[in-house]
Amino acid sequence: MNGDFVAGLQATRTLALEKTAAPGLEPLERQGTHRGPPEMRANVYLDRDWRNWQAGGGTGYCLMESESSPDKGRVALVSREARTSI
Repeated sequence: MNGDFVAGLQATRTLALEKTAAPGLEPLERQGTHRGPPEMRANVYLDRDWRNWQAGGGTGYCLMESESSPDKGRVALVSREARTSI
């Protein structure tokens, strides 16, 4: 089979992110909340190049806390994409 395949995985995990509003106050936890970065984010992809044709696809995953969910717990968001060009 001709052509080049490229597969990859990118992942990021935020261990902690705290903000202090003023000296002497308790720090506010922001990691994984709606006011900060997600706790975990990952992307997986597969691309193929063949002559003048390119195609690829991928999926993304994001884990964070949700203020709007009924139990105010963790929510996982998953996205998918497909692309092609000549």
